[in-house]
Amino acid sequence: MDLDSLVDEFAKIEGAEVDRGINHPSDPSQEDPEGIWQYLASHPYLKLDPTYLEFLLTYGGAGIYVDLEDSRNEYLRAYIAGFGTIGPDLREGDSTEPQMFDFALCDTRLPIGRKPTLVCSVFAFSIEDDMNIYEKTFHGNQDFRRMQWEPFVPTFLDWFKIFVKQRGRITGQTRPIRKKR
Repeated sequence: MDLDSLVDEFAKIEGAEVDRGINHPSDPSQEDPEGIWQYLASHPYLKLDPTYLEFLLTYGGAGIYVDLEDSRNEYLRAYIAGFGTIGPDLREGDSTEPQMFDFALCDTRLPIGRKPTLVCSVFAFSIEDDMNIYEKTFHGNQDFRRMQWEPFVPTFLDWFKIFVKQRGRITGQTRPIRKKR
C-alpha cells in the first residue's frame, strides 16, 4: 500500500485528523514554506527516508484523539509530528536525545494487571543507524529517560502501515520482527 492510500485509510479512523503540507495536491498549506525548507535543510538526514519527507511535505502531520467515558476507560492520543496544527510542530523543539529524531507518540490505556494502565510509546529515527525506526515504551509512572530505545522497523512506510492497521494504538507490544535497511 502506498502513502496516499494509507493516509486515506488513516483518515477513516475515529478521531483521526490529517493536516495539509506545503505540497498538498488540492489545498497546499501556506504555513511558512520558507521556514519549512530551512528546517529540512538543517536536518538533511530526513532525506534518507523519502516517504517520511513526502508525508511531511504533502500532509504536514496527523493525529488521533479519542477520550471515551465508558466502563472500559478508553483513551488514545497519537500523533505524527510535522509542520501543521495537528500534533507538535517539528520546528518548535528538538528530540529527547541528540542521536534520535522523535517523530511520533502514542498514549493509550491497556489492560495491565487488574486495571487499565497508561502506556506511552515514542517513535524516533536513529540518526546513527541509517534512519531505522526505534521506540521506547513505558507504563504508568516509569521514567522515560531510563527506558532503552528498541529497534522497531526500518522505514516510515513500514511504521505507518502498522500505525494504520493498529488504528493508532501502536506500542512496543505491537513490535514486528525488525529487518535492517
